[in-house]
Amino acid sequence: MQKKLLVLALASVMAQPMMASADSNVSVYGVADVSADSVNDGKTANAVTKSKISSNVSKLGFKGSEDLGDGLKAIWQIEQQINIDNSTATGNTFATRNTFAGLSSASLGTVIMGRHDTPYKIATRKYDVFGDNIADNRSLMGGVSKASAYSSFDGRPTDVIAYISPEMAGFTAIAGFVQLNENPAVGKANAISVAGMYKAADFPLTATLAYEQHNLDGLLLIPGAQESAIKAGASYAVDALTLAAVYEKTSDNQGVVGANKYGHSSVYVSAKYALGTGAIKVAYTKAGSLALANTGANQWTLGYDHGLSKRTIVYGLYTKLSNNTAASYGLSGNGTGASNTAGNLGSSPSAFSFGVKHSF
Repeated sequence: MQKKLLVLALASVMAQPMMASADSNVSVYGVADVSADSVNDGKTANAVTKSKISSNVSKLGFKGSEDLGDGLKAIWQIEQQINIDNSTATGNTFATRNTFAGLSSASLGTVIMGRHDTPYKIATRKYDVFGDNIADNRSLMGGVSKASAYSSFDGRPTDVIAYISPEMAGFTAIAGFVQLNENPAVGKANAISVAGMYKAADFPLTATLAYEQHNLDGLLLIPGAQESAIKAGASYAVDALTLAAVYEKTSDNQGVVGANKYGHSSVYVSAKYALGTGAIKVAYTKAGSLALANTGANQWTLGYDHGLSKRTIVYGLYTKLSNNTAASYGLSGNGTGASNTAGNLGSSPSAFSFGVKHSF
């Protein structure tokens, strides 16, 4: 009898979270992306090759919504990066990625507040066929902080309020405002970011245009300091082949007597060819020179993805970045494959990467 009572008690305890889950609006999602990399720092003398394991923007997220009636919903999301290769690494704190609360209406659009990718960043991330690993095009594009911009334009800032319009005839608009510093003693330190995106209904074309401006008063010892960027991108598919291109131009007034310090142009092109459950990918990125001569660089990457299921792929790639004599860009630090070449003028870092990616 006692055994029967114990079984019933355990069953009751186990049923309680299951019943709560049935009424819950919480969804769990994420990505586990880990690779084995061999990286050469590309120094002009005494170059070093080193192997490492990289967790390429692996992440875990929770999100949900509540129907408020009349087509209105409350929405929320909490997302953080998980460094699978090193659980003690910087960035393993809670809610480090897109985390927000807001309201959404099918007819009026969506408003969110919290931490989020800027509209400028969202506009072209989908065109990067090697995004979120060591071959990410943000090695050279989007404004590399303290190298080709004061602050990155492809950012995920805190203190964001953003509006996303409903889709209308294939068009979607996004606008965001960022408070870069909430200290009342700091001057006008904020950013505006806007983007317009188009996806054709009857043929495989997408296009986007985006603009972002950083007002840096109080953050720099330059009255009225600003920087801005504009970019345009497009993709087109022909049978199994998908082509994409992005052009970007930045400018600022951070040089002597308000001259351009980091302003430059960049271009990115990619191609992806589907082969059964796999795909061959190639990409090329070029960053033009800044105010100083020979401060440009270029990067090319070749890779292959093989799908083991709808949610799991294995992949391999080779990438090489070539700096001009006065440039010192490094391979992308947007995953945990951080730059290995900071400060090495004229270097040509390269890497082989072999990994597995599972989405859930």
